Amino acid sequence: MGSSDVRTVSMDNSIRTDDRILKSAGVTLTATIVFWLREPIGGALCGARKAEPTAMANVKEVSVTLTGSAEAAPACAINHSVPAVVFAHGGYMGNYFHDFADSIVPLYRHIVEKLTMYEIIDLDKNDRVLCYPHVFVGLHSHDDLKVDPARTPNGYSTADYAEFIRMAYSFERESAIRMGEQAGKKPRLLLIARKGTRKFTSVKEIDRMAEELSYEVVVADAKFEANVSEYAATVNSCDVMLDVHGSGLNNFFFLPTNAVVIQVVPLGNLEGMAKDDYGDPPMAAKLHYLQYTISQEESTLSERYPRDDPVFRDPDSIHKLGWLAMANIYMKKQNVKIDLNRWERRRRRRRRKAAAGDDRPPSSSLLFVSRSAGGGGKMASRLRLTRNANQPRRFRFVLLILGCLVVTVTFLVVSKPQALVLPKLGFTPSLPPPPSDHDVVNGDDHGIEGAAGSESNNFPSLGEESLQEEKKEKVADSTPKEDTSIHELTEESGARSDDLNSNQDELHDRLTLPTVSNYTIDDRTQADGEKSQAPERKPLCDVSDGRADICEMDGDIRISGSSSSVVLMESPRTEETEIWHVHPYPRKGDEGCLKGVRKLAVKASSEAPRCTVNHDAPAVVFSTGGYTGNLFHDYSDLLVPLFLTARPFDGEVKLVVTDSKSWWITKYLLVLQKLSKYPVIDLDVDKEVHCFKQVTVGLRAHNEFHIDPKRSPNGYTMIDFAKFMRSAFSSERETLLNIEDLAARKPRLLIVGRKQSRVITNTKEIVEMAEELGYEVVVDEADAGSDLARVARTVNSCDVMMGVHGTGLTSSVLLPPNAILIQIVPWGRLELKATQDYGNPAKEMGLGYLEYSIAIEESSLTEKYPRDHPVFTDPLSFHNRGYHVMRATFMDDQNVKLDVRKFKEVLWKALEHLIQ
Repeated sequence: MGSSDVRTVSMDNSIRTDDRILKSAGVTLTATIVFWLREPIGGALCGARKAEPTAMANVKEVSVTLTGSAEAAPACAINHSVPAVVFAHGGYMGNYFHDFADSIVPLYRHIVEKLTMYEIIDLDKNDRVLCYPHVFVGLHSHDDLKVDPARTPNGYSTADYAEFIRMAYSFERESAIRMGEQAGKKPRLLLIARKGTRKFTSVKEIDRMAEELSYEVVVADAKFEANVSEYAATVNSCDVMLDVHGSGLNNFFFLPTNAVVIQVVPLGNLEGMAKDDYGDPPMAAKLHYLQYTISQEESTLSERYPRDDPVFRDPDSIHKLGWLAMANIYMKKQNVKIDLNRWERRRRRRRRKAAAGDDRPPSSSLLFVSRSAGGGGKMASRLRLTRNANQPRRFRFVLLILGCLVVTVTFLVVSKPQALVLPKLGFTPSLPPPPSDHDVVNGDDHGIEGAAGSESNNFPSLGEESLQEEKKEKVADSTPKEDTSIHELTEESGARSDDLNSNQDELHDRLTLPTVSNYTIDDRTQADGEKSQAPERKPLCDVSDGRADICEMDGDIRISGSSSSVVLMESPRTEETEIWHVHPYPRKGDEGCLKGVRKLAVKASSEAPRCTVNHDAPAVVFSTGGYTGNLFHDYSDLLVPLFLTARPFDGEVKLVVTDSKSWWITKYLLVLQKLSKYPVIDLDVDKEVHCFKQVTVGLRAHNEFHIDPKRSPNGYTMIDFAKFMRSAFSSERETLLNIEDLAARKPRLLIVGRKQSRVITNTKEIVEMAEELGYEVVVDEADAGSDLARVARTVNSCDVMMGVHGTGLTSSVLLPPNAILIQIVPWGRLELKATQDYGNPAKEMGLGYLEYSIAIEESSLTEKYPRDHPVFTDPLSFHNRGYHVMRATFMDDQNVKLDVRKFKEVLWKALEHLIQ
């Protein structure tokens, strides 16, 4: 009875159902099921919506009783030798969505004649005692309109259910039209014309336009009282279904495999609900899916409400009023009037271009390519789509229809059961990437400095967290009467461990304690007892951010490497000296990391060393200590924060580095030269006193490998950062090639290799399979010791990049926009971490993202542990024992042997996204 959706009871032995006794006793229950044991186990509601009182009000409760007395049970009137399934036909029946979601889908295994060879027994009309050897009370139900293979017998899926439905109605079509094989035959478009709300107000215009695009159009209304068999046959004869969000879309189950479902989403922030209800289920049923959200001008709500009404301006406020209020406005009062004028304007432009010799349709061209022996492989035999470079990012409806034709026939020829969602939807919902852990240089070594046996040894390790009190100190000054305030910006959660790997990796799974500033200015009491007010001045340093402290100064600023100080000169009359101690590395609160970072004294004072070098450009001061050498941290701790802090100066800035590592500067020199027109100043070896008019100490940093546009200068995004990185390495590809070009050039697949843990042990088999699919395959290791310029060229030349979870995936920043990143997630409940570390950043950089979680059989852990070990039965117990235990088990001690057949589907899906 553990499901949140439905309560079920399964019984074996002698079970009896009796409605007669209950009626004679005046009991309101429908039936009693008696099992020969001892005590009552309560009631069961025989519907698939146990947590919804409105639905359950129309469902009678069944009492399930266990008894050990034969006399307590009524005598059998009819004995059955087959099992029974007891369910209710109340609830929300009569709504297409709920007919499928609540009744037909849950009854999958056992639509009437196809589920049972026997007549249905109506318990409401039956007055005899029925006896069975096995009974199910209630229906198994997963998500709405979906079947979860992991929770079903024999691994049944939504695709299996759709196949069962087509078989139940003896449909002739199992697959949609193949344009290249059925010359002269038009694809059929089913336009569902609703009679109530959310209907198209321009059905005839849409019909005419679709026919001009070579569709054969069928207009039908999905009436509930219609003959389901006839309507289902109509749906099955079509290749594309188009409807506004509503229960009529449930008929997608009748469509043939590889058909396309187009859902038009009304105004009102309904995209998430629409995709959950009618986007994900069709994809699970091996259909393709397109979603179009209407604009304000395309909603009839504009005829009811003024433009500044919250209905348009703040839809979320309507949602907060509850489901009924939201549905009453956005579901019951809204129709859709598609804007066709824009299509007409584009058509006129196309006619003018056609007269000039360009006869392509407005947004794309179709062409058929014959299979040839030379080059192109399977890709050359596919129908190909060329996207217009000037195509607007937001499709109006008519352009969508045209795109649907192109995408539909393309997918139908490819004939792969994966879904395509418009760019507006992305691949998956994005979550903000919180901190996560990462292995050191692909998990194999300690990086360049570790391999050399130097520089890395000064990094202590992390372990148990402890909070240290903030330290205060008084600094003696030449004027005894002057007060000095000291600010320690180093309140840290410190710890100990054994190795550098732990030091660098545990960071993401630990809480970072914010620094509490003790910034104070003591008021001085004058002889008359009144306090003199010190001039108000903004503190030098901002300590409000949880990840990094930033000190910004304007004026006469002097930096002395020998004294580790940054001084803002003030008037000699100033009685106060303000001092802050800062680690210019964005790992605030991480003691183990910051012990490898030089502390700088940032102060405002009337005394400072004399300038020996004057600069006109401003300066940014930062450290290359900490976790440098780990590819992920090179990006997350330095390159992304440097982009946020230095890029706004457009090269007119000088980079001042402490804890400098020559190999790191050399490795990322092209990036540093893109940020600054000047040589890097090494504060550790430079004996000069450098004077600037503007200085920033520390780097701005947001979440791991992430940029928040609301907090970044100029509204920078991860897309901007990726573009910047590609330009730094003079990468040639800023966009993917059109699918048309794949006939001449195969799509390139990069497999990121690893040396030790999380190695793909059957890489050779994956390469062979990928090549059979038409990929050109490249295997490379993108570790920290690599020639980054070479890695950049390799990555940028590829269309798809795949690898097991690890730092090598950070190089995805160098992929061209719209390329695909495939992350393979090892066994051990690491999906959330994998998505946060590399999935969300990939999507934020404008990449497509696919994730593949391996099964137990694909993990090398099966060679070390029995199948009933908690490693397999309870992976979360290892997480609960601490990060080090989890990492040692699932990350450092696991390799991957991919199921070639299963992973082939992932590479197919990547090809389909490339077509998009």
